[in-house]
Amino acid sequence: MRIKGLIAVALCLGILCGCRPEGNNTGCPVLPVALVLQSIKLKIVDKTSGADLFLAPASPYKFSDLKATALTGANLMMFADTAQASDRYVEFATYDSQSFTLKLGPLSADTINMEVLVTPARCSETRTLNRVTLDGKLVCSPCTFNQPVTIKKLVP
Repeated sequence: MRIKGLIAVALCLGILCGCRPEGNNTGCPVLPVALVLQSIKLKIVDKTSGADLFLAPASPYKFSDLKATALTGANLMMFADTAQASDRYVEFATYDSQSFTLKLGPLSADTINMEVLVTPARCSETRTLNRVTLDGKLVCSPCTFNQPVTIKKLVP
């Protein structure tokens, strides 16, 4: 355990010593800044009953039935979080603004637009989820991190 701690300290010192501010970044921290992904937590539910349509064990559709197609941008990440039985969702994360369509099995497709606002600063920039629309209707503006979005579908 002590060896791991020493390795971590050595790695941090290597990063600090290897990074030097350049240009007009003088006075800025030399630590690398992590890219912060903006994301939404998506649920697709039955319009009449509110039942989860594809993440619950008894759902009529499976995660493999969900197809996401990028309309703009190319860095969309999608993964399911089913760890909590009462809060299952699919997370869509992006670094830049993104538009994509979602299709669950034979149900009609939906279009989601995630607008990421980039605010430059002297040493870095910040990115926030500025606006989310679902089929052209505003879901939020401004939005929270991991903004919840629910799509309600009529199931035949």
